[in-house]
Order: sequence, then structure tokens, then C-alpha cells
Amino acid sequence: MTLLREANFTPGASAGALFFPPYRSRAILRLLSGLEPLGRRLLPVFSGVILYEAQKRLYQGLPVHARASRRVFAPVLAPQGIPTARKAD
Repeated sequence: MTLLREANFTPGASAGALFFPPYRSRAILRLLSGLEPLGRRLLPVFSGVILYEAQKRLYQGLPVHARASRRVFAPVLAPQGIPTARKAD
């Protein structure tokens, strides 16, 4: 639950599943499928899978007012310190 909250999730319902391991034998599977609800009621701590329902918390950003820029931009490729036009004598 703490991990979900740290990741901006709101935890909801939780449930356990798979209280008995899967088997290949159909007879054992039929027996265990009947015992699955019993394990859900009596031994919820020993489930093989824990399912959590969570919602992601998203917030809309607040508009930021544009501040006035005080920077002075100078052309980079223009020669600096050299007059570009000659004065007529």
C-alpha cells in the first residue's frame, strides 16, 4: 500500500487468489476447485496472488504567468567591434 501511495496511486479494494497450486490431474483439480472458496475464507494470508485495485492521481497544472524578459539578444554571426558602414570624409 505504501508503494502505491508513493507512486501517486489511491489504493482501492484488494483480494487474494490461487490458494492451491495447479495440478495436471483432473481429479485433484476438481477437489481443489471446491476447496478454493474455503481457502479464501479461512486462509486469505496464504494466497499465491494478491490483487490490488488502484487509481492514478493526476493533477492539472496551474497556469503560470509569463514574466517579462530582460535579456538583450545580440546576433551571434554579426562581427563585433568592426564598423559595418564607412563614414564619408
